[in-house]
Amino acid sequence: MSSLQKDLNYNNSNNYYDDDQQEQEQEQEQNFSSQVFPKQAGDLKRGDVICFSKSKQQVRPCKILEIETFKNGKHGSAKCSIVAEDFFIGGRKYEVVAPASFTMMCPFITKNEYQLMDVVKSNNNNKKNDCNDSSFAAAVTLSLLDEKNFEQRQDLDLPMKENATLSSTILSHFENGKELVLISQCAMNIEQIVAFKIVM
Repeated sequence: MSSLQKDLNYNNSNNYYDDDQQEQEQEQEQNFSSQVFPKQAGDLKRGDVICFSKSKQQVRPCKILEIETFKNGKHGSAKCSIVAEDFFIGGRKYEVVAPASFTMMCPFITKNEYQLMDVVKSNNNNKKNDCNDSSFAAAVTLSLLDEKNFEQRQDLDLPMKENATLSSTILSHFENGKELVLISQCAMNIEQIVAFKIVM
């Protein structure tokens, strides 16, 4: 091996790992960019959904609960104080103060409707279960029909932890033989049931 090869350390597997890691990070950034759009903090309002993150791996869509714009000193630029709640997990709040000119990332939100066909346990070979079973709340997977393309899916669970009230109401109506249409919202590759309506 030449001295140049030693200097470049071509045979070091860590270099290849770093290259792969860099490619993965680039793919993640591109994926993230396709799911959001920019908006200045000063243009945000209550009810808007923005991205909050503690790290690159933990980015969450959050709905603004409170926003206040103020100036910091006589010659200071305007700043925005924002309080937001996790879009999918109630009670998890985030706070940030940013310049009004600061660019925030806002996720695209999509809404879908599905006809509820069945309620199954994800860990019991899709066997139908009694909704009154105490263990039933552990993992409740839904059998849904997308009426737009007539495709069936079983990869969406009831938000038992995130929204226990909504989940128990859906289970109660289903147990009583009601025909339901479930409404989901999707942001940043996260999809969750957020509402329902009874088909008359």
